[in-house]
Amino acid sequence: MPGVESPLPAADSSALGAGPSATAAESPAPAVESTPPAVEPRTRVVGSPAPAVESITPAVESTTPAVESTTPAVDSPDLAAPNNPAAPVHQTAPATPIGPPPGLPWGFIAFFAGFGGYYLISLVITGTVAAVAVSPDSVSSSLRGPIVFLALLPNLFLGLGPAVLSWWRGFGPRIDFGIRFTREDLSVGFSCGIAALAIGLVINYVLQTFVFRTKQPNVAQELGDLSGGRSVWLAVALLFVVFVAPLTEEMLVRGALWGALEHYRVPRLMILPLTALVFAFLHQEPTLTLALFCQGLALGTARMRTGRIGASMIAHATNNVVPAVVLWVASKP
Repeated sequence: MPGVESPLPAADSSALGAGPSATAAESPAPAVESTPPAVEPRTRVVGSPAPAVESITPAVESTTPAVESTTPAVDSPDLAAPNNPAAPVHQTAPATPIGPPPGLPWGFIAFFAGFGGYYLISLVITGTVAAVAVSPDSVSSSLRGPIVFLALLPNLFLGLGPAVLSWWRGFGPRIDFGIRFTREDLSVGFSCGIAALAIGLVINYVLQTFVFRTKQPNVAQELGDLSGGRSVWLAVALLFVVFVAPLTEEMLVRGALWGALEHYRVPRLMILPLTALVFAFLHQEPTLTLALFCQGLALGTARMRTGRIGASMIAHATNNVVPAVVLWVASKP
């Protein structure tokens, strides 16, 4: 700008003098007029960084969406994992189910395996015992222990068949049959066990008093006679009746058989009497069949209410413990 103002005073002073000087003074005018275009490029040079600055601004703003776009990528694994069925947590869940499946497609095979093994071993043991002694009184004291063990052995095969099939084809007995002992199992099982015991006592008393009119022997009394009175073998037998028999019989009847019927969509109100009937005939005590059937209904109610045999095992053991204690007390020392 100072270079633009300096020619103007020189032009004014020559205009007051001679004409030739004025002509000479007028010649720089084009030079004066030519200088503004030279200034204008300089102005454009100074102003040119503005677009460059503005061009940087979108570049800075463009990084903002990139930062925001990474936010879902960081948060998505944590947020989607609990609700995503393909997440590793949900893929491992079926490997450790917390309850029994709705049905057992191999249940009938397991039931007949346990039932057949029980009868096969029973036939072998019956023939062996018959070859050694005819009656419990003729058994020598040295043979009472092995004979008591042989009398209890077939019961183990009732649960062995279902257990093997469950390990082979299912998730194991604990999951397939629901062998759990929660607070619900304890309360429901104890209540149903008391009900089964009361039902059995009433029905047996009525039958023995008004129908048979004589006291009928049962397996527990025969087991006490075979043990030779109150002895260590009788204690072993009674512990077996209270703790082992409920496990094996419940795995067979209300575990494998119940699960097989559920698999074929048999209503539970039909499964309950069917399993109770099988439970009654399984004991092979004709005079106690009616009582055993009604007791089986009570035990099956525990299974039906909880969906597990843990409750029916508690009910079964509760039903057996009182007769076992009575038999121990009534036995001769």
